[in-house]
Amino acid sequence: MMTKVTNSGNRKNISPFRDPFILSGIFFITAIYLFTAYYPFEERVFFWRSAWTFLILGFFIIYFFYRSLGLAMDLMITCSVIWWIYSPIGYKSAALVFLPMVTTFWILISHKMVTRFSIYLAWSGIFLGYMLTYKLSLSQFQTVHYLILGTCFSMLSIYILMNYRRPQKSIRKIDMLLCSYSGNTAHFSSLFAEGAMEYGTEIVWHRFHYYRDFQSRFNGDALVVSFPIFGCKPPWPLLYYLAFKLSHGHGKPAGILYTCIGGAENAGILVWLILTMKGYRVVGRNMAVYPLNVPTFRLGPKKLWKFFDSLLPRKADIDLQTEAGRQFASGHFSGIPFIFGLTPAFLVGILLDNKLLDTFLYRNHVMKKRCNQCGICIDYCPANRLEMEGDYPKAKGTCTLCCGCVNLCPKQAMHLWGWTEYGQPYKPKYRKYVIKNEKNTPLDDSRYISKNPDN
Repeated sequence: MMTKVTNSGNRKNISPFRDPFILSGIFFITAIYLFTAYYPFEERVFFWRSAWTFLILGFFIIYFFYRSLGLAMDLMITCSVIWWIYSPIGYKSAALVFLPMVTTFWILISHKMVTRFSIYLAWSGIFLGYMLTYKLSLSQFQTVHYLILGTCFSMLSIYILMNYRRPQKSIRKIDMLLCSYSGNTAHFSSLFAEGAMEYGTEIVWHRFHYYRDFQSRFNGDALVVSFPIFGCKPPWPLLYYLAFKLSHGHGKPAGILYTCIGGAENAGILVWLILTMKGYRVVGRNMAVYPLNVPTFRLGPKKLWKFFDSLLPRKADIDLQTEAGRQFASGHFSGIPFIFGLTPAFLVGILLDNKLLDTFLYRNHVMKKRCNQCGICIDYCPANRLEMEGDYPKAKGTCTLCCGCVNLCPKQAMHLWGWTEYGQPYKPKYRKYVIKNEKNTPLDDSRYISKNPDN
């Protein structure tokens, strides 16, 4: 029996002008337009203080009314990075400074309104406000101005493509390509699968862990790619697979799911670009903020991190993900729109995390007094780089920087030079989703079968 779903994402079938986010978003945009059009900016410092005030206010509006921490982080990081790179443009380009924020809100309002007419409203609203508030002539345009305009144009264009290319019919079978190391992404994906299965859709799991031997045929009606964020991009083995080994999609619908500790829009756009070039029609995207699983940055007492870990993911993001699964299965636009900036973040990530660099830069070492020779790290390693030499594991070959050998070690004996000596390991919150060996069996003896990506 199929479950009746709403028209899009976490939206309800109510009048758009009774939606608190739409009302607050329109008021927020109007305030920005009036501020940039009529306020006499005489001091550069005051202008930037005002800009950051608006950004923080926009963050809380999305967080409280749109109910998505991921989108709020996307907005915060996108504008912060763009302003940091383009800060010399100053207050004479007030409309352009605020344009990425205004574009974000118009896209989200359009997403809430459901109807396609709202897309035209977004375009007209953005450029009407731009024309009313812009204070530079074309002769004063610099490269940074075109980059900001390109960011906003790209966000709008991709949003329209994802809305107009949706399949419009229910999907009976989904191939779920899952890359998850600490179990966070697997848990996030299981929520999506739960929503899709409520609609009557079959889920076929393809666990991308031991990447050297990974072979899979995608025979479903659609493909969903799930992964954690590593340096504003997917883990390098998955990125390599998508770019060079993934078969052509021949017009199949596709979705993108990912987890991170904050906004990571570059990773989603990179995968969107690859899937589009591979012949897939990306019609869904969702992300959520999960506990930080890199021991290097988990500084401080264990109790503090245990408290932080308990706060994530938020219930609103969990509910949104389950609804996104229902929407994807029903053939509608799924999840949340892309909010991103044309910044080199994922390019930097590729330079700092790749097969060549990881082979010689990131090395393991074992604290022999702690090691109990259990072999968990050897069985788990996605790159099969660890093997027993004498009585202790030793690393040979490349690394995937998953930090699984560190996080899963029961004695905290394993470390990654320069990365894990000083922080607290992340003991998986969703341990039943962490695989144990090449047979993809769970790390514990859980009999959680119906939603377990390992079965």
